[in-house]
Amino acid sequence: MNTKQTLAALVCASVVAAAQAPFAYHFEFDQAGVLPSATPGIGTANLTSTPTTSFFIAGCGTMLQQTTINPTLGAAFYRGTFGAYPTVGTGLDPTLPAFIEAKFQFFGGSGGPGTVTNATPVMGIFPAGGAQLIVNVVTGAVGLTTTSGFLWTTPVGTAYAPHVYRIETIPSGGGPMARLFIDGGLVFPFSPIPFVPSFDGFYMGDIAGSNFISTNMVWSYLSVGQTQPGPGQANSEEAALFVNRAADRAHGQYGLKGPFYSVIPGGRTLTLDWNGPANAAFLLYVGPQNPANTLFGCSGWLDIGTPFGYTDVVLTFDPFNPYSGFRFWLDSCGKSQQTFSIPNWPPGTPIGNFQGAVIQPVGSFCPTVFTAAHYVTT
Repeated sequence: MNTKQTLAALVCASVVAAAQAPFAYHFEFDQAGVLPSATPGIGTANLTSTPTTSFFIAGCGTMLQQTTINPTLGAAFYRGTFGAYPTVGTGLDPTLPAFIEAKFQFFGGSGGPGTVTNATPVMGIFPAGGAQLIVNVVTGAVGLTTTSGFLWTTPVGTAYAPHVYRIETIPSGGGPMARLFIDGGLVFPFSPIPFVPSFDGFYMGDIAGSNFISTNMVWSYLSVGQTQPGPGQANSEEAALFVNRAADRAHGQYGLKGPFYSVIPGGRTLTLDWNGPANAAFLLYVGPQNPANTLFGCSGWLDIGTPFGYTDVVLTFDPFNPYSGFRFWLDSCGKSQQTFSIPNWPPGTPIGNFQGAVIQPVGSFCPTVFTAAHYVTT
C-alpha cells in the first residue's frame, strides 16, 4: 500500500543527527524483476553466454538463483575489486570490521570435482583477506574459508532448510580474522583468513568454475557493510521500517542494530517503507529518543519513550482505527509505503523519532515484533 500524507499526520519530537559509515548494502528482493545490479555501484560477475536475468529472478521478497554447469564461472553480484572483473566502486576498508549476512535456502544442484569437490562459494567479503561461505551441493554442509583450510559444519536440517548465515571480520596484527554465525549462534570463532590481493569488496551468488557444479537456491535478503551497530533494536524479516530507503545505505539494514539517524532536507519528501509477514498489521509510535531503554522479551528493544508508563509515546499509525486503519496493513508480499511532504524547515529541525511494531501471524513464537527506530531531522 502506498499513501501520501502531510507531515501533520506525524508527531514531531526532538532528535540528534549522527553520521553513518559509507559502506553498506542491503537487498530484500521485494521488487519484481529488480536484481542487485540495478543498484548503482553493484556489478555482475558472469562470463557465461547466458543472461544474468536467466540465472536470477527477484520478486515478492525472494530471489531465485538457478545457475547451470559451466566450465568458466557461475554468476554473482559484487562491488569493489573482484578478480579479473572490472572494478566497481570502492571496496572495503581493511582497517575496519565488516560483516555479511544473508538468509538463503538451498534446493539442490549437481556436484563434481570443482575447486572444492561438490562445493561452490556463494558469498564473501574481502577486507584485505577472503572470508567466504561455501556450500556442498550434495550434502548441504557449509564451510568457511581460513588459512588452515575450510572449516565445515552442517546446519540443522542442512543448507536445504532456510538459515541465516553471518560472517564477521576484524583486522588484526597478523592479518584479518573471520568468524561464522548460523541462525544467530556462533559456529566458528575468529580464525585467520587468506590474503586475496585481487579482491577487496563483497559478492553474492555462485562463483564456481566447474564442468560439474550447478546450484538452485532462494535468497531472502542480504546485508553487508562496515557500519558500527547501535545499542537498540534491529530490523528483521519479521518487522522492518526504513526511512527514505536506499539499497546502499545502512539506515535499517538487517543484521545491524539501531537506532538509525536520518537527515531529510526541508522541502523534500519523507518515505516510510515497511516489510514483514504478508497481510500483517503494523503500528507506528513516535516519542523522545531513548535508545535501548527496555527489552520486551521476544518483541525486542524499545528505543523511544520514557519507561515505565511511556506516557510520552504516541501511537500514530493504528491499523485498528475504523477510519484510517486500512492504510496500515502490509500487502500480500509483506510491503507497505507512506510518503509525507516536509515543509521548508531550516536544517536541524526535528521531524520525529519513529519506531514501529508488526503483528505476527497467528501461531508465531512472538505475537508482536518491534522494528528498528529512526531519529529523523532536517
